[in-house]
Amino acid sequence: KDNHIFKVVNDGELLGYFALDQSMGQYDYFDYLVLFDDNLEIISVKILNYREDYGYEISSLWWLSQFIGKKEGESMKYKEDIDALSGATISAKSITDSLKLLSKNMYQWKSLGLI
Repeated sequence: KDNHIFKVVNDGELLGYFALDQSMGQYDYFDYLVLFDDNLEIISVKILNYREDYGYEISSLWWLSQFIGKKEGESMKYKEDIDALSGATISAKSITDSLKLLSKNMYQWKSLGLI
């Protein structure tokens, strides 16, 4: 699975990054977008394409807002730092784990000069 990472630049100044990624629901992958500021803190998460009939509750803005302000994978443990979500347990745990890994990887990639 490939991550697609893009820099957000205005007049030559780095404002942040956005990443397109996928996570697994119960039976199929779903696509999401994450906005990071220039310090790699999560600004926003949006579900772009949810392909299953159940679990779409993870698209809720109030639930996704729990990730705002998180960085380097910190405090992203499902049912502890991130609230459980009735009707979307598998997808909610999956995106939580996926965002934690992506956030950690972003720091590593930046420190290696890859982004």
